[in-house]
Amino acid sequence: MTPLPRLSRRFLVAYALVAMLLMVAACQKDLVRWPNYLRTSFNVNFDWSKVPDGNPSVMQFVVFSEEGRTPLEFGFVKKTGGSADLDAGDYRAVCFNSDTEVLTTSGVVWKDYEITSHVTELYLFSPMFGVTRAVPRGEGSENEPVMQEPDMLWTGTTADVFVAGNNRTETVTLPMQASVYTYHFTIRNVANLQFVTEMVATISGMSASMYPASGQPSEIHCTIPVHVSSDGVSTISCAVRSFGHCPGHETSQATAVHNLLVYARLTDGSKWYYDFDVTAELHDPDNVVVHPDGTTEIDIELDQLPFPQPIANDSGVHPEVEEWNEINEDIHM
Repeated sequence: MTPLPRLSRRFLVAYALVAMLLMVAACQKDLVRWPNYLRTSFNVNFDWSKVPDGNPSVMQFVVFSEEGRTPLEFGFVKKTGGSADLDAGDYRAVCFNSDTEVLTTSGVVWKDYEITSHVTELYLFSPMFGVTRAVPRGEGSENEPVMQEPDMLWTGTTADVFVAGNNRTETVTLPMQASVYTYHFTIRNVANLQFVTEMVATISGMSASMYPASGQPSEIHCTIPVHVSSDGVSTISCAVRSFGHCPGHETSQATAVHNLLVYARLTDGSKWYYDFDVTAELHDPDNVVVHPDGTTEIDIELDQLPFPQPIANDSGVHPEVEEWNEINEDIHM
């Protein structure tokens, strides 16, 4: 066999050294990137046993690391969950249905992660009543933000998500719960209801958001516009969802005032509003109904709303005025 030229031997030695350096560099890269090396797929299970009628189309799973980094978000098109990939470590998590139109989230810390709804304005009522100014506000609620009624919301949370990173399939289970309440208001014996052409309502002192980690509503109060239904004879009713009201009011004297304001326009163009202070009724546990499907409703019945008769005007002309007339009368149950 003919010996290789001296130059070719040196080339082979150099080639071998370069190959060894590349192998060492690759090993060093794997050592530096060890979390990705230990990345593990695990199962996320949403347990709906306490709220069996919950049927959202999209779920969001938000994971918070011990280091307080920006949370990771995973979406699932099945309400039962799916699989997710995480680096080895300890985590906390929340989940909620994300098939909503008005709900938004904020926060990077697990316990402070917040779900709220969009801000709106009572000026939207103005064209309905032929005025340019916003409708009157309930006493004490003048500075509250006006928030849209939240969509139906289910949430879950866990403080114990451990990813071992050993390629073993693990399962994280989050029990689900209903996280909004429905408030029903019925007012009977409404006088002159047949002369009402427009009618809406607002409820004040309601929680503006909730924290899925604790399942509690916030202490920030808001006013929520409410659609009103009428039988055209003597009864009106309305229903509104909220994140809740006055967290901890059972043990604290620091409670918000809750005013149900009903606004109406009569056939003569006059505008009237009635201010019901429903604080005691909202705080009465006898008005709370917890259903087998895990949802909670607060049913409140009120009596008497004396709308006046419109002023007779044979000319058919209804003057437009900005002023609102307040009806003052003690609340009846």
